Amino acid sequence: MSRGISKRRALHVSGVVLFVALLVPFLVFAVPDVAGADESYVVLSDSMNPTIDAGDVVIVQERDPLSIEEGDVLTFDAADPDEFDAADGTSIVTHRVVDIEQADDSLKFVTQGDANNAPDSSAVDEEQVIGTVAFSIPSIGRVVSFAGTRTGLALFVVVPCALLVVNELYELTVSDEGGES
Repeated sequence: MSRGISKRRALHVSGVVLFVALLVPFLVFAVPDVAGADESYVVLSDSMNPTIDAGDVVIVQERDPLSIEEGDVLTFDAADPDEFDAADGTSIVTHRVVDIEQADDSLKFVTQGDANNAPDSSAVDEEQVIGTVAFSIPSIGRVVSFAGTRTGLALFVVVPCALLVVNELYELTVSDEGGES
């Protein structure tokens, strides 16, 4: 009998560990502060492939523009979002710094997607910089984007709520039947 209990306990612990392992990336996306970062974004294009793919989430940390170096992966608010051909019209872009130019009393960053053949046509002013990518989480953005659709809302909110209500009604019915015996 103790063997069955330890097996059940092992399955329970394994289930909790799996649940936490699946939950943590979404928690980091929703609250990047837990990872010591400031912002998080879903990547919508493959311009940074193979380093960062469409559907990945980038966790971005604010950084003093003076400390940004060539090779850093920068997230910025594009001056001309049409230049980046974003699928959703967003102006947030994540590209690598390939050169830094001094312009008057400010810095300009020349950026380029890893998958692109040439640098972006407009340099990024230091005021446009959101931060540098601290790390990325593969594929989590696909789930986040899906959750924002009607189907995703139904799957992740409506269905669990309905199942909870059905379970509560079942528990009430079973407890009423148990009380009549």
